[in-house]
Amino acid sequence: MNGRGRVACASSANIFVIKEGGEVLTPPCAEGALNGIVRGLLLGCAAETGIAISEAPVDLALLQRGAPFLTNSLIGVRQARLKDDGSAPAPLQVEIFNQLKAWYQHRLHRSLTESASAP
Repeated sequence: MNGRGRVACASSANIFVIKEGGEVLTPPCAEGALNGIVRGLLLGCAAETGIAISEAPVDLALLQRGAPFLTNSLIGVRQARLKDDGSAPAPLQVEIFNQLKAWYQHRLHRSLTESASAP
């Protein structure tokens, strides 16, 4: 949480939330979010995925209602749970998360393949 009582990031990862209607948000750097590598890639992936991600303030209530996920260079793209109350994300939220995770994994694989074949 930042000084304004809003979510900035996790202790070692950037945080995103998929709202019930499918909108994907991440806190802006001005809110205290780190300008992470994976975060930057996802912010720019709309042309390839058709999924737009916006920077906007995220409060705890929005995070609890949505489907949060974390990113960093070690874990890639990973679902997060705030509570274990048996609730599950809506099918649209799961579909969007899976598309973003698959896009990132493909992008990472492509980058590693290109690096390995470089002289």
